[in-house]
Amino acid sequence: MPAVQVRSLPDDIYAQLVQAARDDERSIAQQITYYIKRGLERRSEPPTMTGVVDRHTGITYHSHKARRQAVMRELDKFHKVHGTVDVDFDDINRIIEEGHEERAERIMKCLS
Repeated sequence: MPAVQVRSLPDDIYAQLVQAARDDERSIAQQITYYIKRGLERRSEPPTMTGVVDRHTGITYHSHKARRQAVMRELDKFHKVHGTVDVDFDDINRIIEEGHEERAERIMKCLS
């Protein structure tokens, strides 16, 4: 049977692994094999719609990749209708800063 070596495993992950092996009454090697098997089984399952929720639209995607693909499709539609748009990065930065300031004001208002 092939062997696998894991280098530079963080201490906290190792401690969780040891505790899980104790809880499940397995050796560490058995616990690692169990987790790998479970991970591979999940990978082969069809995606569920409990994945990524777009915080702007509320639409749920089964993965970040699916969300990115949907965003790219929307951008393609936008470009077909409006053509190329000139972007002024100073304006974008100003809008972002205004958004940060507005958010900070709302938070401070809630805290007071």
